[in-house]
Amino acid sequence: MKPFHIHACMISAILFGGSLASAGAAPLQPLIPMHGVVLVQTSADEAIVRNDAVPSMLPAQTRVYRIPRGARLHPGEELDAYLETATSPWTLKDVSPGSRYAVGQGFPDVTRFLKPGDELPNVPFVDQRGQPVRFSDFRGKTTLLTVIYTRCTDICPVITRKFVSIASTVSPKEFHFVELTIDPNYDTPSVLQAYARKYGANDSRWTFLTGESREVGRLLAQLGISSVHGSDHVTVAGDQQVGASDTLIDHSEPLVIIDKNGRIGSIIQNAAVSPSEIVAQARHDDGLASNGLKRFELAATSLVYSICGGFLVGEATVTVGFWILIIGIPLTTFALWQIWRRVFSDRGRA
Repeated sequence: MKPFHIHACMISAILFGGSLASAGAAPLQPLIPMHGVVLVQTSADEAIVRNDAVPSMLPAQTRVYRIPRGARLHPGEELDAYLETATSPWTLKDVSPGSRYAVGQGFPDVTRFLKPGDELPNVPFVDQRGQPVRFSDFRGKTTLLTVIYTRCTDICPVITRKFVSIASTVSPKEFHFVELTIDPNYDTPSVLQAYARKYGANDSRWTFLTGESREVGRLLAQLGISSVHGSDHVTVAGDQQVGASDTLIDHSEPLVIIDKNGRIGSIIQNAAVSPSEIVAQARHDDGLASNGLKRFELAATSLVYSICGGFLVGEATVTVGFWILIIGIPLTTFALWQIWRRVFSDRGRA
């Protein structure tokens, strides 16, 4: 073979290899959780659907979508689905009946709460990159699961920063962090991605979850997580009431520790605990050596929190309350005993 031919072959091979590498490096197409109303099914695998807007990802519109072959959709039927935009027409996957979700919506079909020892439902969700995720994907690591919503300006940033603090002290080979939105209508994968960047959450060890709104709501119900839209809350400027907030959501703040086998180890019913207490409990749930004092503090502060009915929401406040109980009760008991002795001894002398 002549040198020219050799060079030409080498260049062709390099170009071909480069094209394969670029194809392999192509970004994965995100799935978009979507809610819509069927207008008409036009064929065995296509339907015209009017979809709701998906913040930062999809406008409200009416168009033809590809649907799973064999599906039977009826005019006026509401549906939830994951939208894939890499096909023509766009494809609706995992289609299921579903009414428009509202924060705090009840799920009468949820008759049993999840508890320690249970596995989380293995239904599909999507992460901040729009990629499908199931809780079984996290097996092999201790997973810390909590709830947030991205428009929150109160406790949610505190919870996320606490996860950042924990992440800086534990091995990424042992721990994974999951934050599930309680506001799936607004917190789309794109919105969650921006939130993750804001807090420096590394995709390799951190998952922000959303999904079909009814599946998100059902899991929240199974975990006993309550929420209510803050329509009774008002924004105040000076002495003037300027209107109700449409973004405020009041919600409970549990932390779920999932062991390496995918089972719930503990459910901590408040976020006002220290990172060291969380790590100690998580290690204990996985049968590893852990700090017993920190686990005792966690149990005690959780007791204080439950006794006070949720009024002690700050970590420092709960800790102070804990020490008041630990120190105050014995001191009060001792003082009462001294008073009792003095009163009855004086009576004896009289």
